[in-house]
Amino acid sequence: MFCDLYLKYNPKNKKQMEKLIAMAIKLNYDCVAFNQNFTGKITEKSTFEPIILNEKKDQENSTKKISTLRLISDGKKGFKQLSRMTYIPSSNNDFVYLNRSSQILETFDIVAIEPKTKVFFDKCCEISYIDIITFDLNEKIDFQLSYKQIKQAIRNGIFFEIRYSSLLGETQIRRKAMNNILNIIKYTKGKNIIFSSGTSSLMELRGPYDIMNLGTLFDLPFEKGKLSISKNCESAISHGYLRKTFNGIVEQKNIEEIDEKEKWELGEQNLNLNQNSNQNSNQNTNQNENMEIEKQK
Repeated sequence: MFCDLYLKYNPKNKKQMEKLIAMAIKLNYDCVAFNQNFTGKITEKSTFEPIILNEKKDQENSTKKISTLRLISDGKKGFKQLSRMTYIPSSNNDFVYLNRSSQILETFDIVAIEPKTKVFFDKCCEISYIDIITFDLNEKIDFQLSYKQIKQAIRNGIFFEIRYSSLLGETQIRRKAMNNILNIIKYTKGKNIIFSSGTSSLMELRGPYDIMNLGTLFDLPFEKGKLSISKNCESAISHGYLRKTFNGIVEQKNIEEIDEKEKWELGEQNLNLNQNSNQNSNQNTNQNENMEIEKQK
């Protein structure tokens, strides 16, 4: 599943957003997230309305809205729209408005923070109720990244976002963006990286394989580049889902009961553990049956 987790949300220009979705589908994306920026005190619970590409209802899927992973009925079957907020703190007190009990965390599928100082960055790495740390690549990151803090963030399930649209700007902006990206990849060692467009322009959207090739220019191996627009994005979405479901309390289901299209949320490790568990269970059952037969003899 290929994802772009940062398209600019503009409810006043829904036609442009429809075009963005149509272009994302054409470029073979399976999921996009529309972002809204917040700063300062958050007083009201914001809302997000998914964009419907066509007023006609599909025979198989109606235009109903799903609380977290929202389907678009027309266009690409199973294409998902997510809601995202990016909080830009300006003081230490701002983190009071964005804590685990904040109502706004329940409104958005993905929560990101864009730190502007070393203090804010360190704080972001220590909390576990955000999903993404992002940066304004148009400006030089004005503080030193830390291996220690980044390791802590990765342990907390947080991902680091690179918005590649900054590389399509003027020469001076492009130079700053390149230095910032090299710095981010150096300190993260290519782990937990997410590439997003960060745009509202059709001309700045790029296809998944273009982004994988782009990553290699910054010493990011092709496979890690692929993870940055697929598995890493899926993990960030799952992290947000767990936050929204009563601080990580989720409904228990057998893996066999889960729809094939939703199994990616479990991750390969859990699927492999389940398969091994089933194999061991079958072996134990066969051994018990053989013992019963021997006793009867």
